[in-house]
Amino acid sequence: MEPLDNISMGADGLSSRCIQALQQTRPWMIFLGVMGFIVVLIGILSTIYTFNTWSQISGKTLMTFSIISTIISTAISFTTYLFLIQSAGKIKQFTQHENPVALEQALGKYKNYWLLVCVSFAFSILSGIIMASMGTSRFLDLFNLL
Repeated sequence: MEPLDNISMGADGLSSRCIQALQQTRPWMIFLGVMGFIVVLIGILSTIYTFNTWSQISGKTLMTFSIISTIISTAISFTTYLFLIQSAGKIKQFTQHENPVALEQALGKYKNYWLLVCVSFAFSILSGIIMASMGTSRFLDLFNLL
């Protein structure tokens, strides 16, 4: 893919409304990125707490899957919010220097952000189905229905 140039951006670059929209979007991207990092930190703390209470829980298979799922989900979330913060930085670079390569990089990071959001959503659905099926079988075992 060729970088944006004066021909594809127009002789004057992006319109002032477009640049203003990018400038107004940037703080929200940073806010969501910071809030996302806080959620990741809470996920890490809950995983540590889960490791500490593991010996007291009888369903080790379900707990093992839950811990692995949390670690994977936390790693995906961290990377997702990192892309959002990086995209905001590239937007700042573009609006200050009107560098078309910075805009292209910002949009690439933003695309990767949404890609990981979709992967995270699909992973959450899959792990939820697996944990629900494991939990249901344990619940039915309690009542000798299985």
